[in-house]
Amino acid sequence: MTIAVTGATGFIGSHLVEALLQRGNRVVCLIRKTSNLRWLRNLNLEFVYGDLRNGENLEQFVSEADQIFHLAGLTKARGETEYFAVNTLSTQRLLKVIEKVNPNLQRFVFLSSAAAAGPSPNSIPVRESDPVAPITSYGRSKAEAEKIVLSFSSKLPVTIIRPPAVYGPRDRDVYVYFKWTQRGVQVLIGKDRQLSLVFVKNLVQGTLAAAEHSAAIGEIFFITDDGIFTWESLNELIARALGVRPICLHFSESLLNVMAVFAEAYGKIIRKPILLNREKIRDISQRYWICDNSKARQVLGFIPPHPTAKAIQETADWYRKHGWL
Repeated sequence: MTIAVTGATGFIGSHLVEALLQRGNRVVCLIRKTSNLRWLRNLNLEFVYGDLRNGENLEQFVSEADQIFHLAGLTKARGETEYFAVNTLSTQRLLKVIEKVNPNLQRFVFLSSAAAAGPSPNSIPVRESDPVAPITSYGRSKAEAEKIVLSFSSKLPVTIIRPPAVYGPRDRDVYVYFKWTQRGVQVLIGKDRQLSLVFVKNLVQGTLAAAEHSAAIGEIFFITDDGIFTWESLNELIARALGVRPICLHFSESLLNVMAVFAEAYGKIIRKPILLNREKIRDISQRYWICDNSKARQVLGFIPPHPTAKAIQETADWYRKHGWL
């Protein structure tokens, strides 16, 4: 098949295009002229230079596609307006172009986020049928994008994927925890906080399963690793993978909020989004960031092929091999 991918230069997108190529597909990627192609350089890909934000060359990008995977988006931004411009409005712009020039598309897969659903209010993992309750600008932009995607479901065969926190080779966000653990320090905020995770290769396999299954049309799926983790158990897995015994520092939410205020001020000075901000603190301070992957198991027959402990070891080994640790 001819498959079009946005966000191919990113952490998740680069793993997805590798898997698509391994299946013998022709893969076309939408990129900007300033895009960093470091993960794509030696792959047999085709590129269309364009921009989701202004619609440049979108018709050319989608016109021959059998399937489209829309992964491009912002996970860090300077404010809600920027999140909505890229994550929400660009998704709508792309779908309108597809409707116009490729109405017979076989599947449109949108990579959303568990942030669109929001955290669980209790110890019961969130399901796809639960009302959404995002708590951050990022989550709200993804939730609105989901509404737009579903509004096209009578015209196009759409599927939405909601991953929780994603880790694996090439990731730079969860990588921070690996880096500090290697240095002998782990940070905890509060106690007994629970979370769901997904290894990037598990996410790719689950996404491909959803794209291929007819029962996934018009549906939303949480794709996660099996099990619920605490920050303590996750830290233990990372420390074991790195072969270290770090000390554990407990930070209060109020202290981190003070640090975030100064970080945000610095971000305004350098005019760049900062990872540590008050919304991020609100995000990671939630007690239950947990979601239920039983729908993917029942509908798609999807069982995560990579156990978490082995996946974290593979991730740590990759960081070391490539000089990140």
